[in-house]
Amino acid sequence: MSETKILVTGATGMLGAHLLWQLLQKGLKVRATKRLHSSYAQTEKIFQFYEDKLSKYAQQVEWVEGDVLDAASMEKAMQGIDYVYHCAAMVSFADNPDKLLEINIKGTENIVNAAQKNTIKKLCFVSSIGALDSSEPQKVIDETCFGKEKDESSPYSQSKYLSEKVVWDAIEKGLNAVIVNPGVILGYANGKNGSMQIFTAIRNGLPIYTLGGSGYVCVEDVCRVMIQLTEGNYSKEHYVLVSENLSNKELLFMIADAMLTRRPYIHGTKWLLMNLASIMEFLQKLTGKKMILDKGTARVALKRSYYSSEKIKTELGFTFTPIKTCVEKICKGINTID
Repeated sequence: MSETKILVTGATGMLGAHLLWQLLQKGLKVRATKRLHSSYAQTEKIFQFYEDKLSKYAQQVEWVEGDVLDAASMEKAMQGIDYVYHCAAMVSFADNPDKLLEINIKGTENIVNAAQKNTIKKLCFVSSIGALDSSEPQKVIDETCFGKEKDESSPYSQSKYLSEKVVWDAIEKGLNAVIVNPGVILGYANGKNGSMQIFTAIRNGLPIYTLGGSGYVCVEDVCRVMIQLTEGNYSKEHYVLVSENLSNKELLFMIADAMLTRRPYIHGTKWLLMNLASIMEFLQKLTGKKMILDKGTARVALKRSYYSSEKIKTELGFTFTPIKTCVEKICKGINTID
């Protein structure tokens, strides 16, 4: 694929920026989209995570203006492109369904349509374990558990299920695509971005833990799998990407230990979290300041789900990075860069 041309959407986000880095290490020609008012700062910071000084690789990206909600800009961005990695998405567990549905579903529709019009060779779509049906307690979830449209689903899970369905429908019509369903992606980024908020909360003295839990995966593993699937003869498939299933307590304690700071010490029961969420939602409306907790994030923190990545391990012979190793590497980056 040395002469191929690649497009990455969401390249100013955590996953997209780490993916850019890995693609550039392979000497590939990469084009990346950014919205009009978005910044390169996080991408450059993530590149700095891999190199001590501002990387020469940052200058090798061909940046183009584009928004997944602007169909014309996506069609233009894909001109002359062979492979597309669609990483752009909104991740939120707050009760804000309209924006989630618009960005994640309509945005994916625009990407799929542009890919078909430009006759790209393959699309790699980043879905989520949120698109999988986790309604049965204690059931181990894998690729056979593709979710259903449910009223009780979180807005985010519903948006990822419906956006993945857009891709499956396009595959049925001839689009060459492969899909990944990562767990909670852990990776170095801006402290206000995605899972990095967990690290920031621990550094700021987060006192509460819960016994809910999920599947976790290192961002570098997600990128490596995406590249292997896109470069290889894999199509019309989706793959769960989870290194380990951990309780929130286990993960928070692991991060606190790596940061050499105090572990959370208050068990966050359902009663406690939902009441705190109500108070914080009221304060957010009163002050206009974004709070760390709302009812959506409280429900996610209390839920425990288990996932299996046997399919990707078997088909690619893939070995995931232990989460402890991933956490320690992120904490080292926080200490040396931030």
